This record gives sequence, C-alpha cells and structure tokens, in this order.
Amino acid sequence: MGDEFIKTKSKSYKRRAEKLHAEEFGQRGISAGAPEKTTYVVRFTAPSVTPSPGDAIWLADIPGKAGVRVMHETTVIGEVDGPGSTKLRAVMAANPACSGMLPGVVAHAKDVSGYAKAKINF
Repeated sequence: MGDEFIKTKSKSYKRRAEKLHAEEFGQRGISAGAPEKTTYVVRFTAPSVTPSPGDAIWLADIPGKAGVRVMHETTVIGEVDGPGSTKLRAVMAANPACSGMLPGVVAHAKDVSGYAKAKINF
C-alpha cells in the first residue's frame, strides 16, 4: 500500500518541488538590484594644507570655476586637476541626485609634484 501511495503522489510532489525550485532560483538576489559600485581616483592640489590618507573630503562642482573644488569639512582646500574634473563633472551630470557634491577620502598624501590623490566610491 505504501508503494502505491508513493507512486501516485510522486508526480504531483515532483512538479510542486520543481515549481518551488524554479521560483526560488529565478528570483533576483539582494545584490542583483543594487547599482554597481564604481571607484574613481583623481589627483588634486592642496597648496596650504597637507591632507593625510583617510581624511574625509567633499568634491564640489562650483559653477563658473575651472576645476572641481576639494573641501575638508567646510573649507576649500584645493582643486582637482583637469582630467579628473572632467570625469567628475560627467559623473555628477549623470547622477543629478548628488547635487554637484561627491564624498571622497584622501587615498595618498602629496607626492613630490604637490598632488595628492582622492578616492571616490560611487
């Protein structure tokens, strides 16, 4: 009697298990809906300040200025170089929610040329 019961119920059980399996593995994962993270590294000058690696900074696109400004807390401490400013302005234009400001962190202190590097995760 047990064998007959298993034989009659096995097809419906198998179909139900396959359906649940397809639903479970057909779903998008938690990270699948998240936007891809991009990291940019830009060079900037800070003539009057010596930024340390790990310092939190803001990169602000101020209309009418040549380069993107680098701010530490509320003080402008420097300016991103030309190619970096062009790249950051394109990122800011593509993402209007950032309102022309991106958070960053100092990745490398000033080198002999006077430039430091900032890392922006977006």
